[in-house]
Amino acid sequence: DSYNANKENNSWPNSDYEEDFTLANTDGGVALYDSSGNLIDAVGWGDPQDTSLYEGTPLSNVDEGFVYLRFSKQDTYNNTQDFIVTSPSPSNSDNSWSFEDFILSVVVQSTSPTIQSISLENDYFDNNTQEYEIMPYPKIRRSLELNLTVNNSFNSSYNINVSFLSDEINITSSNREEFGFYQNDGFDYYNISLGVSSNESPEHTQLYVSLYDPSSYEQYDNESLNIEILTTLGLEIDFSDLNCTTSVGSFCTIMGDEDFNTDDKPTIMNVGNTKFNVSFTFSSLDSYPGLDPDWVFVSFDHFTTEYSMTQEVIPTSIIPNQMMPLDFRIEIPVNASQGTYKNLIKITGLI
Repeated sequence: DSYNANKENNSWPNSDYEEDFTLANTDGGVALYDSSGNLIDAVGWGDPQDTSLYEGTPLSNVDEGFVYLRFSKQDTYNNTQDFIVTSPSPSNSDNSWSFEDFILSVVVQSTSPTIQSISLENDYFDNNTQEYEIMPYPKIRRSLELNLTVNNSFNSSYNINVSFLSDEINITSSNREEFGFYQNDGFDYYNISLGVSSNESPEHTQLYVSLYDPSSYEQYDNESLNIEILTTLGLEIDFSDLNCTTSVGSFCTIMGDEDFNTDDKPTIMNVGNTKFNVSFTFSSLDSYPGLDPDWVFVSFDHFTTEYSMTQEVIPTSIIPNQMMPLDFRIEIPVNASQGTYKNLIKITGLI
């Protein structure tokens, strides 16, 4: 239908040229060609089907009463970058008018604090797995230092919760000085001590940090670190020198217990974080004949089960933090010489 005869607003100027065709509000497009048939420009909306009817990505379908306007006189060959939806304001060649447009950007900042960064000191970060790899220390709790930076440009009140393994730490305005707190240029800094026990199981886990409103408990922000607790094999014994007396063709026994305070009753303890088996290695000492390893037997249950110390792997399956008796029986053959036999024996944990 004729635009000039049916325009919605009589104040709009008449068109310079009219051609009878109808454009729908959905799934259409318009292309301009020069006299040689070369494409000059195109704009499409919805799903035009014909790729010559749009450039780049078509615009979304427009609601009735609105038009597409080229933005900032630019042509990036991408309709979604070059056009905006606006109210109609048509013109023709008789109009004396001009326009310029500009972009107004307003950054609206949140007054809530946010976590700027979290990291662990002195621990190996694996760039391939994106995890911190932490090796527990045998017998003692390993200390970890967490560095936390909070963006608090508006000096808002907040509390902090740090959760890692068995540690649960809550930091408030009344105790934050205990965690190395200081402020500088809109940022709050903390140094938080955490720990890993010696028998913490090997696993992949996470360290969580969250900021929350101290009154409503609404969470402002949260971050996490990926952490792998590595395997630590650790064993300890409560003796350094064992003695027994027997005769040729006979044997003697040394019975252990589960008490680290009785050094004459051998005890073995798992001070790592994984169960292990053991092996024994015999070495000779100068000036003394050594025992033949075939003469020595070991047990962890008072000889309900026993093993030759020549066995390459002796099963114990002792679990972290467990103590077991370490029993020995030494059998002296009838053809052995009298005298004192001594060996240096190394006990090795095996996974």
